[in-house]
Amino acid sequence: MSAFTSAPPGEPNSRRSPRSTRPPVPVTQSSHTVNGWLGGGQVGFNYQVDRWVWGVEAQFSWSDIDGVGLCNVIGINTCRTKIDWLGTAALRLGFTIDHALVYVKGGAAWVHDKYDTDIQGQATTFGSASETRWGWMFGTGVEYAITRTWSAKIEYNYLDFGTKDVQYSNEGPEPTGTAIRGPVPTKERIHLIKIGVNYRFGWGPVVAAY
Repeated sequence: MSAFTSAPPGEPNSRRSPRSTRPPVPVTQSSHTVNGWLGGGQVGFNYQVDRWVWGVEAQFSWSDIDGVGLCNVIGINTCRTKIDWLGTAALRLGFTIDHALVYVKGGAAWVHDKYDTDIQGQATTFGSASETRWGWMFGTGVEYAITRTWSAKIEYNYLDFGTKDVQYSNEGPEPTGTAIRGPVPTKERIHLIKIGVNYRFGWGPVVAAY
């Protein structure tokens, strides 16, 4: 799985840092790919009419997804992005072929992000932020009924959280005079490949049998 996020580190400092005699270093947009894993669960409801199946589902996952990239014109600052958890709530529509269900889904998404910036090769962080973002999602996949109650699936999800201003808190020394002043416009899009198993309780006549 991979997620793509752009996190420009903000405006260059308009004056020298009191901790440094160096002039401010111009900054530019950071664009980096973040990768990792996630694990979680989902709940939902399906209704089948002939070969058509519609339903609703909600999913939540803890994750360890992060990445880093250079974020100024002379290549000494790094910007990091870490995704702690994410979730979706979606409507689903599918068509059955034998015991397989081919489906699409769409709805809302939310994610919790952490950001920080530092000097390449040094441990000191001099700017950080965290936030929960809301957006939209689209997905498609295939689910196969192994038995009447158990099924397995593989699906692709695209999550788009748009561009949002993020306010960093300044921490520690600023050796290049590039402390972040003011909000940082941050764009985030996530691409996921998910594999899972589902148990269908089959309460009443509305169970989807595939």
